[in-house]
Amino acid sequence: ERVLSMAARSVHQRSNIDREFTPETADGLVVPRSQGLDRFVIHPFSKWRALWDVFSFILVVWDVLVIPMGAFSPPRDGFLGAMEWITRIFWTADFPLAFFRGYVLPSGDLELRLLRAVRKYAQTWLACDLFIVAVDWVEVFVSQAGDMDYARFGRASRTIRVVRMVRLLRILRMREVMSFVLECVNSSKVALFVDVMKLLLVLFVSGHFIACIWYGISASDEGREDTWVFVNDYIDQGFWQRYFISLHWALSQFAGGMDEITPENLEERLVAVIVFLLCFIAAIIFVSNLTSSITQVSLVGGQTSQQQA
Repeated sequence: ERVLSMAARSVHQRSNIDREFTPETADGLVVPRSQGLDRFVIHPFSKWRALWDVFSFILVVWDVLVIPMGAFSPPRDGFLGAMEWITRIFWTADFPLAFFRGYVLPSGDLELRLLRAVRKYAQTWLACDLFIVAVDWVEVFVSQAGDMDYARFGRASRTIRVVRMVRLLRILRMREVMSFVLECVNSSKVALFVDVMKLLLVLFVSGHFIACIWYGISASDEGREDTWVFVNDYIDQGFWQRYFISLHWALSQFAGGMDEITPENLEERLVAVIVFLLCFIAAIIFVSNLTSSITQVSLVGGQTSQQQA
């Protein structure tokens, strides 16, 4: 049923791709797409729009991975520094383009009028995107301020790192982006494969967040000796060594935990208990959804073989 409903929705929406007119207005009028500034509205199913959305999804995943890793104090030069500038410039360029994005109405029709596109963006993501872009460039200004004393610079830098967590809200927009991208996929088998990959991505991202929290709690007080980081002599290890041992601990919680790293104080013990309970529930849901998706892929493959025979 899920495959059939997805295919029906795709056919209904694709039937509107070649329309030269937008949906009817409240007074029954039909507005041509090519009138005035409406010609600059970006078609939601255009190829370059799909490529732009895919690249934005990659950068959102990058932010989801990198921003929490601030707990490990990673080096900000080289590749990480270059990616920081790429994401900053991309989202700055994406901000004005968002005013010109056409969208799909709940009825399946296309809305390609500029005023409607601007109104929708203003009512949804305008304030959040403006705030995030402003914070990105304020961070550049603060880092370039040479006359700021060390204490004020440290406080400002920490505040900006916390505020940058707001950028993770963009992951909510990716549901809409992924729906647009999947509309360009004609194969139900590929769509189901994407569902499986999304489950694996959610598992990894959850483990990533847990790893950053687990390390951040232990390393927050550098003078404390009863932490797993200090007891296991990871305090002076390199960035990747500290990250992957934390990620190993986090992912192992989905399968019952590990003995190599154990809590050493009350705070770590409390976090370990909460994480174990959440991972136990998440593992059950993950296995259930994964089994359902794989079964659907097998059914679609079997139906295709029967039709070809």
